[in-house]
Amino acid sequence: MSQKKYYYLHKSGVIAIDSELTKQCGFNIGETYADIKDGKFAAMSLGQVGFWETNPSAQVKEIWDCELTPEPPPYVQTLEEVKLQKIADLMAYDASNAVNGFYITRDGNTFELWLKPEERASLSILLNGARKVGLTELSLSFGGLQITETIDNMELMQFVIEKYAYEAVVHRDGVHRAAIESCQTIQEVDNYDFTTGWPLKPEL
Repeated sequence: MSQKKYYYLHKSGVIAIDSELTKQCGFNIGETYADIKDGKFAAMSLGQVGFWETNPSAQVKEIWDCELTPEPPPYVQTLEEVKLQKIADLMAYDASNAVNGFYITRDGNTFELWLKPEERASLSILLNGARKVGLTELSLSFGGLQITETIDNMELMQFVIEKYAYEAVVHRDGVHRAAIESCQTIQEVDNYDFTTGWPLKPEL
């Protein structure tokens, strides 16, 4: 014959012992969940014991209530949050090599390069200065590629690069942002493809 077990609920969990806990033995005995939270021991009903045996990983409150806490529903983004994420993805695409670049061919070899805004500004200052001092030709390094061109040709290259930068980084980016902002549903935002409509990278 198996020995009787006594089951108590404590804030630390279920206590299963062979003897009864009593106040006379110095134990703090309670009867409510509030008592349990205060560190007292509360005798478990048969229903609570059965619930705990079926759900051994249940929390103390769940065992006391004989009911598992339902899982919170998955977080659903709002339309504005989805738009902000889409625009962040657009910005990352806009700043990537998928957009930023131009091709330059020298000696039968084609290289893909890009000049950041500050580099284009420095080039403009350099060309203006070269023209003022009477230079007609200039040698420059673009991404490790050494180029020697006339000032006229370099200014033309600069204009083509600046024009592309405006059309792509400013205009096309703005068009896509406006289109995303105009979406009325999350599905529309998800389906919007901002990788289309970009101008072709210039070939110099």
